[in-house]
Amino acid sequence: AIYWLSKAVATGDADAMCAIGSCYRVGEGVKQDHTKAVEWWEKASRRGHADATHKLAWCYKYGTAVERDGGKALELYLKAVELGSAEAAWNLGVIYRYGRSDGMVAVDKKEALKWYRVTAERGGSDTVAKSIVAELEAELAAETTN
Repeated sequence: AIYWLSKAVATGDADAMCAIGSCYRVGEGVKQDHTKAVEWWEKASRRGHADATHKLAWCYKYGTAVERDGGKALELYLKAVELGSAEAAWNLGVIYRYGRSDGMVAVDKKEALKWYRVTAERGGSDTVAKSIVAELEAELAAETTN
């Protein structure tokens, strides 16, 4: 697979760049190397690849092969959503629903609801996202009546 992905990368194929990054992440056909995974995802992200941008955000969120940087992760999740990623919208929903322990993002149920709705609209984690949307709508409605 790496051989053909490398050929596609030579033509500037961002999907192939993202796929090679994923191969390095898990060690499929290459020696596992998270740093190389990040490098490939950065290349694909610069070319507007939503999934690579989402994967890169995850790396910054957890400090995988890069210095942990919640602000950069948030920025990349937003970029990934703009590029069409339902998974990034899901992660933004989680971030706003529960807040961030570093204080960078406070709990904001309305903002969380917005991102879970985007997730559901795009078909990502569809059933779960719809369930969370209903739950948050009910919580927010109860808060406004109290």
